[in-house]
Amino acid sequence: MAEIGEYYNDKELTSEQRAVVDVFSGKADKLPIKITDSKGKPRKIIMRQGGENGAGSKHSIYRHFGTRTNYYGIDDVIRIPEIIKTGTRGQDNSVVKYEKRIGDDIYTVTTRLKSNGEESFTNFYTNKKTTAGNN
Repeated sequence: MAEIGEYYNDKELTSEQRAVVDVFSGKADKLPIKITDSKGKPRKIIMRQGGENGAGSKHSIYRHFGTRTNYYGIDDVIRIPEIIKTGTRGQDNSVVKYEKRIGDDIYTVTTRLKSNGEESFTNFYTNKKTTAGNN
């Protein structure tokens, strides 16, 4: 988590990207990102840290960041708002999947719709092929 915070510390980011980085780096928790999706619908998604074994950024980092399983690297983290904005919504109402082909890779962001109407970030992963440790 510290590596993500250090890498993006002095970089210019949109407010949505900064919120993602702040949560993924452990600097903040439960930050909203506001995005208008590809159909013109405004979305507010709560970025949250979660836990290593539970949904959220910590889960994504421990399970997928720099690993061989559904790998993503440090430069991929700030793509999350773009994927949500331009991706397509999955069919399952309890988990929303946004898939966006970027280059030859497919990234997926999952969120959970809560009973109070809040949409909360749960995971980020990709099926791109790479060697662990390459960012």
